[in-house]
Amino acid sequence: MASIKFDNVSFAYGNNQILRNFSLEVDDSQIMCLVGPSGCGKTTLIRCLLGFNKPSSGEIWIGDRCVFSQAKRINIPPERRGVGVVFQDYAVWPHMTVLENVCYPMKKQRMSKAEIRQKAENALKQVRMTEYASYLPSQLSGGQQQRVAIGRALMNAPAVVLADEPTGNLDTRNSAEIMQLLRDSNREFGQTMIVITHDEEIALAADRIIAVEDGRIVRDERIRR
Repeated sequence: MASIKFDNVSFAYGNNQILRNFSLEVDDSQIMCLVGPSGCGKTTLIRCLLGFNKPSSGEIWIGDRCVFSQAKRINIPPERRGVGVVFQDYAVWPHMTVLENVCYPMKKQRMSKAEIRQKAENALKQVRMTEYASYLPSQLSGGQQQRVAIGRALMNAPAVVLADEPTGNLDTRNSAEIMQLLRDSNREFGQTMIVITHDEEIALAADRIIAVEDGRIVRDERIRR
């Protein structure tokens, strides 16, 4: 699918330097967890990968495609980077049904309604939410809403999936189930995944753990090869 590479990436908010010459490579089809205290640079790094933040220097690669390079004046828009995203707060539309929520990202794609619906139904099956297709988010538990968010992120089979604290609002049982869903998708489709978490126990479900402090890597531990 796609490896990920940060090459000497720097980013600052005003005078506050968050990342300085940060380099990291994530292997193709690997699940990597980023851990570290609040403000250490984890989310900033992910926002740079998504294209929401523009670094002051360095390069970012997804597979064999450079999506950002200050020197080469490359900055691919977020919607063209082919990355699926799962947020902590679920980010599901309250006025849409489960099926409509999963279909929504594909509305601008040149696909027939039948194709979009088929993809959405497959995604719901993957996250075990088929029977809730007609439900509104208010009728779901937190864990079920996060399943919908994951289904939406996986709908178009992206090569890369980013999950920013996907279990932060969930209890231990639901957290374990969400991580298992991500691992199941990784095994089936070979996506490269980066998961941000504060929970070291959750991180143990990954293939590799990267601990970050003050915008630099302080630990690189491979759990699985």
